[in-house]
Amino acid sequence: CKLRDTDLVVDIGCNDGALLDTFLAYTPRILGVDPASPIDSMGILKRPWNMQTALRIRDEVGQAKVITATNTWAHLANQGEAAGAVATLLVPDGILILQVPWVRDLFAYSEYDTIYHEHLHYFGVRSLERLFEQHWLRVTHVDYLPAVHGGSLRVWVQHADLPQDDSVGRLGDLDDTQWWSNSFNNIKEYTRSQTPPCWLYGASAKAVMWVAQNDVRGQIGAVLDDTPTKIGKRFPGTELTV
Repeated sequence: CKLRDTDLVVDIGCNDGALLDTFLAYTPRILGVDPASPIDSMGILKRPWNMQTALRIRDEVGQAKVITATNTWAHLANQGEAAGAVATLLVPDGILILQVPWVRDLFAYSEYDTIYHEHLHYFGVRSLERLFEQHWLRVTHVDYLPAVHGGSLRVWVQHADLPQDDSVGRLGDLDDTQWWSNSFNNIKEYTRSQTPPCWLYGASAKAVMWVAQNDVRGQIGAVLDDTPTKIGKRFPGTELTV
């Protein structure tokens, strides 16, 4: 997908627009969509991603060559409308690139700490194929990212008349493999057997789930994170601050 300086790039769940900034080397036409964005600027539309938003962008700005959704797609409650909105906004040779945790790895490695209130859906390759097929879109390529959120998929979606490569079938076949793990109780026993205190590092949402599942509030020595906006906030259920 080659970008020209007249092409529009839209990022769903853009936060502060950091990802969009990387596209400025190719096109000045960038637009973020995020109802909870921490900043308000000309380049960010503070609205939810839905059909109404897609129609507004199409009518006022134009159709998009690239749409991105990096670890935000699973937060969208109405998946049918979200996919339909993409189909409405994409130019004929445009592409949606989304990144989601892979449900296979969730079960394979007992990654229950990735399950929390913002994640409304958990995806495999086949479920995403079925979702987008309902809106005349096709999953054309899939990358496996084992180091991202415990194992994620980067999925390339285009209009249905564009070809699909063999990565889709190869990774999609692994959705059906029996990856269910019985290690949950073993993890709890191991956690409780460790000499306190435990030091937690990483996204506080996942750390909260880990603590809640293992009931080890009394064993926590400190909670660490390198995200400035999280530092100094109270860690739920304890007297500790991040």
